[in-house]
Amino acid sequence: MIPKKLIALLALPLSVACSPISDEAEKIVGNYYIPEVSDTTPLMELNPDGTCTLRAVRPDVLTYSVTGRWDVKRDSLLITLDPSTLQWEGDRELIGDIPDRIGKKVLSFVNNQLSLENDGINYVYQLRK
Repeated sequence: MIPKKLIALLALPLSVACSPISDEAEKIVGNYYIPEVSDTTPLMELNPDGTCTLRAVRPDVLTYSVTGRWDVKRDSLLITLDPSTLQWEGDRELIGDIPDRIGKKVLSFVNNQLSLENDGINYVYQLRK
């Protein structure tokens, strides 16, 4: 018979290793804003369980959100979206196609600022947990 203490010790590494996101991703968990776009609604919610919500905000015209899963691999923020979760307020015709996958290069994460590059454009997000 295996002692209970040994079973507990063997199970511990499995529970720690089962985190839904990488160590790099755990460092940037939180709600992200671009104050020039929206200071009250986060544009990205990166949750510790690996789920996320992305929003586009055009004040007085359109706001929409899509949920999915996220992680950081190597030097990139990788997001898989579920277009069927799309919710919006405003003119639906302005939304266009929702991609299934998004990859953004992580340029830096310093002083609660996350800098991402996407298609040659740098975006600076402010973290608020």
